[in-house]
Amino acid sequence: MVLENFKSYAGVKSIGPFHKCFSAVVGPNGSGKSNVIDAMLFVFGKRAKKLRLNKVSELIHSSSAFKDKPLDFARVSVYFQEIVDTGPGDNDFNVVPNSEIIVTRIARRDNSSQYKLDGKNCSFKHVAQYLDSKGIDLDNNRFLILQGEVEMISMMPPKGKTENDEGLLEYLEDIIGSNKFVEETNEAEAKVEVLTEVRQEKLNRVKAVEKEKESLHGAKAEAEALLSKERDIRRKKNILYQINAKEVAIDVQEAEEKKNSMSEKLEEERTKLKEADERLVEIESGLAAHTTEYNKIHEELNHTKKEFSAYERRNIKLKEDIKHEQANLKKLEAKVKTESKKEEDANKKVADAEESIPELEEQIKECVETKANEDAKLEKIFEEVKSVTEELRKELEEKTQELAPVKQERSVFQAALDTAKTEVKLMEDSTTRAKKQLNAAEKELASLDATQSSKRAELAALEDELAKSKERINEAQGEEQILAEKDTSLARRNAELTALAEESKAAMQASGTRSKAVAGILKAARKGGELSKVGILGRLGDLASIVEKYDVAVSTACGMLDHIVVQTTAGAQRCLDFLRKYGLGRANFIPLDKMKKGAHDRAIETPENAPRLFDLITPGNFAVAPALYLAVGNTLVAPDLETATRWAYDFNKRWRVVTTDGKLIETSGTMAGGGKSVRKGGMRLSNGNKNVPTASVSVSDTSEEDCRKIQAQAKEALEELQKCRSTRRALSDEIRSLEKRIKTLSVKIPKLAMEIAGCDTTRSELTERIPELREQSTLSEEDAQKVKDLKEKVEKCKSDMASCAKLASELETEVAKLQKSILDAGGSKLKKQQSSCQKALENLNNANKTLNSAKVTIQSATKASSK
Repeated sequence: MVLENFKSYAGVKSIGPFHKCFSAVVGPNGSGKSNVIDAMLFVFGKRAKKLRLNKVSELIHSSSAFKDKPLDFARVSVYFQEIVDTGPGDNDFNVVPNSEIIVTRIARRDNSSQYKLDGKNCSFKHVAQYLDSKGIDLDNNRFLILQGEVEMISMMPPKGKTENDEGLLEYLEDIIGSNKFVEETNEAEAKVEVLTEVRQEKLNRVKAVEKEKESLHGAKAEAEALLSKERDIRRKKNILYQINAKEVAIDVQEAEEKKNSMSEKLEEERTKLKEADERLVEIESGLAAHTTEYNKIHEELNHTKKEFSAYERRNIKLKEDIKHEQANLKKLEAKVKTESKKEEDANKKVADAEESIPELEEQIKECVETKANEDAKLEKIFEEVKSVTEELRKELEEKTQELAPVKQERSVFQAALDTAKTEVKLMEDSTTRAKKQLNAAEKELASLDATQSSKRAELAALEDELAKSKERINEAQGEEQILAEKDTSLARRNAELTALAEESKAAMQASGTRSKAVAGILKAARKGGELSKVGILGRLGDLASIVEKYDVAVSTACGMLDHIVVQTTAGAQRCLDFLRKYGLGRANFIPLDKMKKGAHDRAIETPENAPRLFDLITPGNFAVAPALYLAVGNTLVAPDLETATRWAYDFNKRWRVVTTDGKLIETSGTMAGGGKSVRKGGMRLSNGNKNVPTASVSVSDTSEEDCRKIQAQAKEALEELQKCRSTRRALSDEIRSLEKRIKTLSVKIPKLAMEIAGCDTTRSELTERIPELREQSTLSEEDAQKVKDLKEKVEKCKSDMASCAKLASELETEVAKLQKSILDAGGSKLKKQQSSCQKALENLNNANKTLNSAKVTIQSATKASSK
């Protein structure tokens, strides 16, 4: 210890080191021995009055040497270290490394004090906790006996008057540690009392059994007669058994044959099964490799899905670009196709015409020859009829010679007319086609703004819908989560109310069978009743619960379930006065203040670890546990009578055992219960649901009106739960619909944006193309003049053609008349020859016409092809 300015010690004084086992401080009176102990008490948190002072500041050294300059503080430091004792010598020990610690307390002039642990400021609580962890208990210090405490100990009474009082015996037992046997002593005393009660109970049962034995002589005779009849029945059954055994032997033989057949089939199936097992092992061996490969592929699939999403967005953009370019390409291809078809047709016409010209020239040559031959024949016939037709022939020759140049001129005019019309049509067709394309482009450009505006409006609407859908799905998901929590809460509340309703109904039904006295007391114990403040807890059977499986067992083995549990004996007396006052009869009471404490908590070793009925009961309030133990004791619960008999008789002590179907074996050996009717409903049922809380008020006092209210609440909770679940299902459907719509919009919006951008591209293309089309749809001055000249040429050719055609027509009429006259004069032979000549002429004219047409076609088609 190091003391600085503490009481009689001025400056720094070091005391120690102390011995590992025993140290003594000696010296004359007034030398400061007590101050050493006071220093320890000061560090260990004692107040100034415990140190024979009034204030902490009085601990500071105040000798005459410091009168002019008083000291400001006093400090005491206690040095601790942990050692390992290695022998009896003074220095036979080893210091535990890093176990040194210093506890310091400083007193100041302002009556304040400060604690330090290893030089760090801390509270006294922290110091006390640390020292307590090392075995130094500052709260109950038995390691310091101070001056005056010896006298106090000597004045203690020999033994405390009550359980909480402390006398010299309790004080010494606490010091030497013998107080740990007090509880065992009390338990032994309680066990003696219990065994005394058991002995008395057994004596009473022996007397009762002896009386019961005397009354069973008649039953014994009946039982013997019954056994005789049963013996006869067994004999008859034996005969019947022999007959059945013979029949069974035959059946067994047949069954053996079937068995052998089935065994063969079984072997076959086992062989198949073995092959299947081998195949299964082979498959399972390959499953691991496939699983690894599957996981790898699955990871690649997830990665690919992410890449695919990016590619899909890019694909949408490229598709829109391709769609736009394909539309342009389609238009251009159609145009190329049309122009190519025209060029192909023109080239084909030129080729066909050029190919047909030699044939036509050969045909004309043949027609000329044919006509010459026919004319020669005709001339010969004319020679034969010359005398008759000479004048007519002369006139015909004149007309024919006059007609020939006219026809030749008409053919020239017709060819010029056809050529001029073809040239005009070729020049006008290009402008007409360009005008049509210009009109189509202008219409498309005019409708493009409206189309783009409608698409922009649609895009804005879709974006707004997407934002609202996302907002709504977040709200719906939040609502769905709230409803899920509400669903859980409502389901729990519904289960609680349903269980409470069932309990109330059962309690109300059970209350109808109870005595008038019990019902009257429970009714008077309600709030505002005459016995409401007496301390009535309720009927014992209603103050605990048990699972339905053990309902019959507890109702049979516990005859005190209808007893009324009260808190005090005085309360029970008040209840008896109440029964006498109103003449309600008799009732049994269990006052809790007379119950033995701790008897129900003792560990009991049961046969084959059999369950005790007491352990299967769940008390609503643990205060009634002694009453429940009084009612059932250590009664065991067996699943059947055989097990119950073994537990009751085959062990060192007799046990009271009840079966789950109501058969009871008392410790005296008597049996009760069983039969067709069993007791049940004596105790509340928990249905095995540990989550349903025990009602704070016993349901034993539930009236019919209360039962109806609870059932109505349960029904209302069920309806609310169903409504919540219906709303939740609707929300789930809405969320799925919104997710689907959001996915559709996420694809449609980028697509629509690209279509809008495509409109801008189309507009720029049309804006560039329209001026070209306008230029193409208008003829140049040179072409316009040329068209005008050609039209004038066409009109002139038509005029010349008309006058020439009129003259030719008149001459042809006259020639026809002359030919008819000649034919009439020459007879049928001349007519026939004349017809042949006419046909040869027509063939010649047709060939010339076809040749001219081919030449015109070649000229016009060549122009069209080059254009």
